[in-house]
Amino acid sequence: MKAQDGGGHGAASRNEISGGTQHAPVLQARDFTGPVTITTTTAVPGTPVPTHLQDPRNWPLAADWDALSAGAHRSRPDADGDAVPPYIPRDIDADLRHRLGEAAEAGGLVLLVGDSTAGKTRAAHTAVRDVLPGHRVLDPGGVRDLLAVTGVVARAGVRCLVWLDDLERYLAPDGLSPALLAELARLRVPVVATMRVRQYETFLARDHEDRTDTASRILRMAHPVEVERVWSAAEVRRAENSADERIEDAVAHHGVHGIAEYLAAGPALLTPRRRPRLGHPRPPRRHQPPLARLRHGIHALRLPRRPRRRVRVAAGVGGEPGARGR
Repeated sequence: MKAQDGGGHGAASRNEISGGTQHAPVLQARDFTGPVTITTTTAVPGTPVPTHLQDPRNWPLAADWDALSAGAHRSRPDADGDAVPPYIPRDIDADLRHRLGEAAEAGGLVLLVGDSTAGKTRAAHTAVRDVLPGHRVLDPGGVRDLLAVTGVVARAGVRCLVWLDDLERYLAPDGLSPALLAELARLRVPVVATMRVRQYETFLARDHEDRTDTASRILRMAHPVEVERVWSAAEVRRAENSADERIEDAVAHHGVHGIAEYLAAGPALLTPRRRPRLGHPRPPRRHQPPLARLRHGIHALRLPRRPRRRVRVAAGVGGEPGARGR
């Protein structure tokens, strides 16, 4: 590619570009004064911005954003068909809301870490709705969309946040980077993410082998909010004050499981004698695998008999034919 400047000092400039292929923005001028920032709608050549992400005004408003869209686990529907029980305040709520407020002012990564079904997504979603109700929510759904909409965020003209449920999906080598997080922080765009504790520990372990690993560098940038799977006594007491039948059931029967864990999986695992799903009738017990029969209360499992084989005994004394035995 060849660029020409047709002007001299004191004369009007005429810039031309010819030949080659343009892969990035080209900025030409006679003089530059101060820093120059170029923002595009496509962070990676050939990666277009999806239609549903092109206009931030079409992104969901945090105040109206529902928990299931955020990635929260579905529970047993109530009489009105609502599959999301009322939120029970967690012990980490005050700290989480404080960090969200700071991130809204200065940008930054707010990361929640905990076991599966510990309630990470629900806690983060509720905090976002309460602290940042006027923000638009960018839920990219994948690495390519996240990289593609960076320029859209810069030109949005509205307050927005980036939602990365299951952060490990975005920690690919060509995915989320410290530089991108720094750019979002410069734009004062908070990044809210959740991550399973096992994945978190796996990525951090790479740090001992390679200090330049991008994923571990990102995780070191955040002080995670830890969400416990098993609820504290104070959290259980708050749950006991709920009038929701599903929460009452969880408080009464959760056992060694967490309340959120029971709400997400308890009805399917711990009370299996309820009506079967449509189109999936429950097989007779004798055809069910051992684990399913244990859940149905059949604790004495019959082990299959070994097949009996006929054994021919060697000829007896005196050459008499041997007798058959079993």
